[in-house]
Amino acid sequence: MALHPWHDIPLGGDPADGLTAVIEVPRKSTIKYELCKDTGLIRISHVLYPPVPYPGNYGFFPQTLDADGDPLDMMVIMRDAVAPLTLCDVRPIGVVEMTDGGKNDDKVLCVLRRDPIYDPYQDFEGLPAYERDELQWFFTEYQKTSHDALEVKGISGRDAAHRVIRRCVKNYLDAFGDRSDRAHGDDEEE
Repeated sequence: MALHPWHDIPLGGDPADGLTAVIEVPRKSTIKYELCKDTGLIRISHVLYPPVPYPGNYGFFPQTLDADGDPLDMMVIMRDAVAPLTLCDVRPIGVVEMTDGGKNDDKVLCVLRRDPIYDPYQDFEGLPAYERDELQWFFTEYQKTSHDALEVKGISGRDAAHRVIRRCVKNYLDAFGDRSDRAHGDDEEE
């Protein structure tokens, strides 16, 4: 049986210790890829126009559910592009608080653990000003090119990101139950 990246990959423990993220969109791409929730494959959603390249690798946290009905979105801030469906060990440092049609559609900002450039950063405010400005610019422009119902409320730090993650883990458990046994292969037939 094939693994489904949303339901069968374990998220990990405490956000401060690091979590697993699944990449959908490589850094600098102007194509928005997204998870097909039925198949677990990646499909093209749309091409960003005007072209607004992603400043980080964009994806989601497995076994989470945001109010928009999708897994919790996240972006890994790092220098290199990562292929879609790659698993990354990340540490949340902030959150872009957004709504889509009035429902939470937050984007957690993360650094790649063991990345010599970004791993030392613990909070969004600690990033260099040009990095913070690029991220704010991207989400503002992304809002303009996406659709009218998308609203960027602001960017908050690590503690807010941890609260959003805990909320989305709870939402997932309420909707789908605990799938950790399945994610670890404990439900295979004997």
